[in-house]
Amino acid sequence: MESELTASIIIGYVIVSLLEWAKGKSWVPLVNHFNSATANRTVAAVLAVISSIGIHAQYDGAAGSLVITGLTFATILPSIAEVIKQFVIQQMIYKGIIEKEKSYGFKD
Repeated sequence: MESELTASIIIGYVIVSLLEWAKGKSWVPLVNHFNSATANRTVAAVLAVISSIGIHAQYDGAAGSLVITGLTFATILPSIAEVIKQFVIQQMIYKGIIEKEKSYGFKD
């Protein structure tokens, strides 16, 4: 349980940091064009789903095949709690670290 939580926190921090980095780049249209709290939370929610749902894909260029595993009802249903957990961790990191750094002038 402890290593799982640690991994979720690390992944959450990486996602939040990448989102903050992307906000400063003009070539990231989704984050910059819709720079609102709703758009940021939507992107964060999508990234939480991607990082925690457990669906894996493998592409074999030589064979021209894409294999997707973990896409079953039995794995998706319990993943809802994991998605919520990851989203909450990301929000806590943003509110507790990134916003504080901005308010104290540590970041641009």
